[in-house]
Amino acid sequence: MTGEGPPGSTLRDDTGETALSLPPDHGPRPALRDALRDLLVADPDEFRERVRSLAARHEFPVAERLDTVPHPTPEETPSEAPPDRLPFDTGRLAPREVSLAWKVWVLDEAPLGVTLAGPAYHDTPLVAVNETFCRLTGYDAETLHGENPRLLQTDATAEEAVADFVEALRTWEGVTVELHNERRDGTPFRNRVSLVPVPGADGTVENWFGLQAAVAWPEGRPTRSTE
Repeated sequence: MTGEGPPGSTLRDDTGETALSLPPDHGPRPALRDALRDLLVADPDEFRERVRSLAARHEFPVAERLDTVPHPTPEETPSEAPPDRLPFDTGRLAPREVSLAWKVWVLDEAPLGVTLAGPAYHDTPLVAVNETFCRLTGYDAETLHGENPRLLQTDATAEEAVADFVEALRTWEGVTVELHNERRDGTPFRNRVSLVPVPGADGTVENWFGLQAAVAWPEGRPTRSTE
């Protein structure tokens, strides 16, 4: 049975060797994952209303960011937000991505890694990541900007799981897959990744949210579930 490690736990790889000491805020969070999956594609007003209660329930801060920087519209960069108050320089984002990246920024300290990637026809580059994802992977946000998430893959990453990602991107469907990944320092870990498509006004999916957490695989091969 696959499960996310308890807070402060140490996961082990297939050989039983120590793989990754999790930050204390990681743990089995299926309810949080499901809630974030819905919240990330909610409209701005619903996001603001629901994220406060979600953060209170799962004990991570969002109030200061919500109260400091209003949600920007896709058509404009928020004049209230200095460039260093958002995940990346807004000049490097497409207009629609500024609005989506703001959500990642608000969720900077959520217990799960949260990422925003660009369109598949541009090789799905990362355009925003939260601090939890940086702690999980060992990479800083600047290094990750513009990289495809395959940066974390290794020779041990199952081809079947990668194929599931490719199929999800091709068909614009959500998917959850568990992968053998590596941190920047080479430490292996099992990553439970959920891809969340973000349809535009015309239904076209050009951006994807990602949710990540280190998990343990006591036995067997990676499992997949299609949302």
